[in-house]
Amino acid sequence: MEQAPLSADPAERAEAAALDHEILAFIARASASWRADRDELDRLLLAVFAHQVRWNPAYARYVAARGATPDRVQRPEEIPPVPARAFGASRMATFPPAATVRRFRSSGTTGGPRSVLELDTLALYDAAIRAPFARHLLPDGKTLTWIALTPDPTMVLDSSLAYMIGSAARQLGAAPLYAVTPDLKLDLPAALAALRARAGAGKPVLLIATAIALLAVADALAAAKTQIALPPGSRIMETGGFKGRARAVERHELYQATAVRLGVPVHAIVGEYGMTEMASQFYDTTLLDEVPDDDPRAPRAKAAPPWVRTMILDPATLEPVPPGAAGVLAHVDLAARSSAVSLLTEDCGRALGAGFELIGRMPGAAARGCSLALDDFLRHDAVF
Repeated sequence: MEQAPLSADPAERAEAAALDHEILAFIARASASWRADRDELDRLLLAVFAHQVRWNPAYARYVAARGATPDRVQRPEEIPPVPARAFGASRMATFPPAATVRRFRSSGTTGGPRSVLELDTLALYDAAIRAPFARHLLPDGKTLTWIALTPDPTMVLDSSLAYMIGSAARQLGAAPLYAVTPDLKLDLPAALAALRARAGAGKPVLLIATAIALLAVADALAAAKTQIALPPGSRIMETGGFKGRARAVERHELYQATAVRLGVPVHAIVGEYGMTEMASQFYDTTLLDEVPDDDPRAPRAKAAPPWVRTMILDPATLEPVPPGAAGVLAHVDLAARSSAVSLLTEDCGRALGAGFELIGRMPGAAARGCSLALDDFLRHDAVF
């Protein structure tokens, strides 16, 4: 078994610092204009790929076995993506454990080992959070009261979702009310009381909730045959989260019930899509649409930030699908400098406008290419 180094390599640290300087500058420019210089992005993505191959022996073996080493890869789309499940089977990091400043772990609701994302800096992670959050949830610049049906980030240091919400709040000057008990359960009475108080005061709210927490609120109000009419300008960030739950509803049913019980238009319920294994997040564009669509069944486009490139691949061959076809999503994320710049998910989607529609998880039998990619990675990883 190959042993990880106990201390950081000065050459790796210097190379990482130089890359981070360029990446942070790129994200700052792209955040301001919401556009990216494609050639510059390509250059940086390929530089990050080369860095990861140079400093992660497991990944180097994987790409060599696929004949896609940095000297052969010409475009970011050609970078061999790392299957998300590899993060639960192997250490996906370019730096030694001694340099780790934070570990995020997946919830483990889909079975199998929990994925682990190790970071040697939070600067890139924070930079990737602020602009997409503000653009898609606060495009009008309104001052809102934040109510989060998620844990305070100090309660769960290994939750990427909790950290993301806390980082957005810190960077945007908000102080969320966290309606969660010390044992990390939804504090439904506190959540309802907070929502009623804000409604009574006429203060618009940003409600942040997992799908299961949002359903609990809607169910409680339905059982009481009552509503809480949140003030105009209120909006909701829905973060997903039905995986592994005994009860789940279709998205359109959840959004319709939420709109009825909380008085928030369907278009003001913004879905967020993120992964423990990634540094960046995606959001519905519904608050940016010139003509809001309050049909809960309407397809929703999720937008990637300008430093992320999303590909839709045939799940059997991992080749790009024809325009309009559904396939497995893969994301090339510049902010993921220290882990895997190209990530193969097991989520299904199709192109929609300038973004993509998230359809759901790939059926197990259909994800042959994903499984083979994982097998390839594990076969060539002698570290664990």
